[in-house]
Amino acid sequence: MAAAANGLFRPEANLANMHVKRALAYVLKGQLKPALADCDEALRLNPLDGAAYRTRAEVYRRKGEHAKAEADLERAAALRQP
Repeated sequence: MAAAANGLFRPEANLANMHVKRALAYVLKGQLKPALADCDEALRLNPLDGAAYRTRAEVYRRKGEHAKAEADLERAAALRQP
């Protein structure tokens, strides 16, 4: 419970992670529309989720939307910078 008291427990981050994982499953099945929706929801819940940006970049790449894919990869990379 110390993590919760310190504000480290964030249910929205866990839920965002669930959306990213489901998006990856959709991508592997070739279901890009629901994958994109899950990535967007993950980013709504946690705008600092690099995995969501990377996953959405893969969706855009598979859809042929390379400029959007590159933009999301840049956002993900910027989140890794200290």
